[in-house]
Amino acid sequence: MSKTLLVQQQQLHFFLVMLMSLFRKKQTAISPLPALVNGFALERELNSGELIKPHRIGIYKNDRGQKGVVKWWSGNKKTFAAISLENELSMAKLLEKLNHRTIKNQKPNLTQIGSAHVITSRVNEKTVFIMSEFHEGKLLREVAKAIQIKEYKRALNYLSSLSGNLTQIEIDALPKRTYIDYLLLYPALLSVSILRQPRYFWTFIKGLPPVLFSLTKIRKHPLTIVHRDLHTMNIIYSPSRTTIIDLQRAVLTYGLYELVTTLAVEWDNKELRQAILDYIYSSYSNSLTIFRGLMIYFATHALTANNLPEYYLSRYKAMLNFAVYKYSNYYLKT
Repeated sequence: MSKTLLVQQQQLHFFLVMLMSLFRKKQTAISPLPALVNGFALERELNSGELIKPHRIGIYKNDRGQKGVVKWWSGNKKTFAAISLENELSMAKLLEKLNHRTIKNQKPNLTQIGSAHVITSRVNEKTVFIMSEFHEGKLLREVAKAIQIKEYKRALNYLSSLSGNLTQIEIDALPKRTYIDYLLLYPALLSVSILRQPRYFWTFIKGLPPVLFSLTKIRKHPLTIVHRDLHTMNIIYSPSRTTIIDLQRAVLTYGLYELVTTLAVEWDNKELRQAILDYIYSSYSNSLTIFRGLMIYFATHALTANNLPEYYLSRYKAMLNFAVYKYSNYYLKT
């Protein structure tokens, strides 16, 4: 099979999965965490944070005192959640391989940052689980704002540095999201978001030209490893190490998209939001119109979700309004 045909099949698969996800029903119940996993005993199950996770998470410990974090899915038929966990496993192993490959030449400020080591895993038709090394520390959201900004930028630089060391075989094997994928999916996203949020009809319509402009222009940008959910709840900080977690959504796509996804989740974090907007202006001054379109695209996508908590909806709506009505004036005044 030619590489071109393989890429086309990957793009079609992505489109169909995402289209079905817009209308998927509530997740079915997931089996409880097992008491033992490869000699590790369950200590406690973790709460899932602000949103209910479609898989279970627990802390395990073995007789030697080693701790691991288990993400567990099981069921009779693989769901979007199971496929996402499989992607996390693949990306975690790849990042670890890239880290070993580049450690000698890595910049000093990027040597104490990375993803968690995978201790063990299992993937079959009815079970997907990953046990990763447990790292002591605090969620980045719990530390001082100055540290949040510094470590977030460090995480960005780390992922970008690894991308430059991918082999062609690794690039071919990675899931990708190109402008074609985004263009194909956008009509469905726009339709569903209008149905779910009819009060924002004219805002969505006014956002249409910037989105189309952005997606046609961004095709010239290089693809890079993008976490797509890199925010202060997915980075663990300690003075000795910073760990990036939750790689389920990671793919090869455009680097600007990383900043968009962070802004969406962290919109109420005024200091980090301002730091990201300033970073965009200083580092991507020639791509400001592209970034605006990506903001509208992401907010449109996010607002297709059903039964989201209001605190999430308010963030996405605020970012949408900013991108559609205030973005140009904001950067003209900067």
